[in-house]
Amino acid sequence: MRRDSKKKPGLFSTASLLLCSCAASAFLTLPARGQAEPPNVILFFADDLGWSDLSGGNTNYGNGSTFYRTPNIDELATQGLSFSSAYAQQNCSPTRSALLTGQYAPTNGNHNVDGLNRAGSTTLLRGPSDGEGIPGSTITLGETLQNAGYTTAHFGKFHSTDSAGQIISQHGFDYNYGGGTSGSPGSRTPYFAYQNNGNWVFGDRHGPQLDAYADPYTQSYIDTNLVPYATTNNPNSLLGTPKHLTDAMADAAIDFIANETSDEPFFMHIAFNAVHTQINARPDLESAYNGSGSTDSRHDSEAYAGLLEGMDQAIGRVVDYVDSQGFGENTLILFYSDNGGHEGPTENSPLRGRKGTLREG
Repeated sequence: MRRDSKKKPGLFSTASLLLCSCAASAFLTLPARGQAEPPNVILFFADDLGWSDLSGGNTNYGNGSTFYRTPNIDELATQGLSFSSAYAQQNCSPTRSALLTGQYAPTNGNHNVDGLNRAGSTTLLRGPSDGEGIPGSTITLGETLQNAGYTTAHFGKFHSTDSAGQIISQHGFDYNYGGGTSGSPGSRTPYFAYQNNGNWVFGDRHGPQLDAYADPYTQSYIDTNLVPYATTNNPNSLLGTPKHLTDAMADAAIDFIANETSDEPFFMHIAFNAVHTQINARPDLESAYNGSGSTDSRHDSEAYAGLLEGMDQAIGRVVDYVDSQGFGENTLILFYSDNGGHEGPTENSPLRGRKGTLREG
């Protein structure tokens, strides 16, 4: 792995399919001898993030939340480039398919979660047949970068394949940590590991690849990984409690970087389940918002705030690890979301609408 200087540039967006074409076209071929090395690429992918959820205002015309805290994502925005007028699909699966294939829904066949004829619609206007899997014949961003000499790894939610095995066999990833067909974090205990036959696991929706990171919080883990990123939360209260899925994903991503010793550049597709329902935050983060009182008329859910800040802290951990290894200057970092926020847990005002609608929100 190349070790370059420790500057941390970033390319940033909350929702922009433009990023797919930017990333793909920039790295189609490895450089000739004597030219600059191609950059590593890390794409952070949030799930159901609201348009105004970030505490910074770079991507929402200054309409960021005054209740939620996202300092690490906001730092990426101030260091890089923000897209304020770019679009994604209206919900999870078609956005992911579009980003990975560079194709609109009529081409890749992935129009909407559960199809365009949802909930037994009786309208005479029937939509085309719909799938939630990328056709195996379609060339993906992962395959394109593989062909350009990249080592590729997926983490977390995939939700655009017919089976978990196809992520590696058909869709261009050398490694898969927790990706499959699932669109939600639901399991026996959504977002949290649980014991099964004496072992800590995250359940069928997330692995087994992430089960290696499912053990409860230890004091050493808390001191090393959580305390440095605490704001008003008290991570020490987590000692001995079940691991949160968001933290496990950061663990897996950092492990991948630490163990990737080849000279090839890498592409990491880190697709958090946060902040998709069910809204289960890490207890110390939710508690930090309890009783604090929101001054933002749009946002007042302590659980949602905690789940969002947990993702922000995980992103901070990964970015700082990249920097600590000395190759931050040659790593392109992108942040992206699949659609607007889900009505109830959050609100997209001043935009109208929410996830699943055709309005701006």
